[in-house]
Amino acid sequence: MTRVVRTKRVVRTKKVIEMKPKLMKLNRIKGLWLLGAALWGQGALAHTIVNIEAIRLRAMEQIRPETGHGFAGRLEFQLDSTSGNVQQFATELSNSLLWLRPQGYNIFIVNGRYGESFSVKNANRLFAHLRHVQSISPVLFWEIFTQAQSDEFKRLRLRALAGGGLRRQLWESRSHQALSAYGGLGVFYALEELKATAASSQYRDEFVRINSYFSMVKRWTEPQVAVSTTLYFQPQIERLKDFHLFWETALTFQLTQRLATKLSVDVVHDNQPPEEVKKTDSRYRVGWTWSY
Repeated sequence: MTRVVRTKRVVRTKKVIEMKPKLMKLNRIKGLWLLGAALWGQGALAHTIVNIEAIRLRAMEQIRPETGHGFAGRLEFQLDSTSGNVQQFATELSNSLLWLRPQGYNIFIVNGRYGESFSVKNANRLFAHLRHVQSISPVLFWEIFTQAQSDEFKRLRLRALAGGGLRRQLWESRSHQALSAYGGLGVFYALEELKATAASSQYRDEFVRINSYFSMVKRWTEPQVAVSTTLYFQPQIERLKDFHLFWETALTFQLTQRLATKLSVDVVHDNQPPEEVKKTDSRYRVGWTWSY
């Protein structure tokens, strides 16, 4: 084991890992197995962010609140174009499950993305997320989560994290033009392994980030349309200039009781990304969801 001085843009200390090809292959299989087992997870893009607000709200609508418990799921298929680190046209498939219990609920998300350009693979990502939310009062909740991901074209071999925090309902109106808003604040610990390239070494890093977010959803019943926006801000505790920013705005049309179509725009910004990775990615997506 050797050490090398490196920065994210302005290079910080990283641990260089020297592995033989067989060992690297075993570690890659191990990372995929962890994802498949859903013990860890990490967000809908190659970052430590996952937007669960639309999943949470739609699932709550499917479950009868007077029972105090229930199960809901959502299968989503998307087509999108991407600018930033990768220029592509790709497909994405995800499955979300919510289990509502008295005074709390659990959410599990698994997601995969694959893309090609002129028969050449240019997108390959796996992601999973598990979260438990428990009520403290009608407007205040505590939540814990664990998450993991891999992204071949952002050098990400594995990113695994675990954390928790508080979630507060800021506004809730129930009418034919319902509006709800939530805010959250917490921390998470993350382990990150990046693959080597011709210009940079493979390395492993561990850090703690603040996790803060704000989400708002406006819904109409006639017709059944929803507009949602979510903003995440995640600075690293030891280096506040090293932060992740995520913003998503989506427009959802409910076509039938179970089928909906969704248009969305995502912007992800890493203020100090790894070498050879751009700071900002944007995505423009159209997708279809099936609730069950």
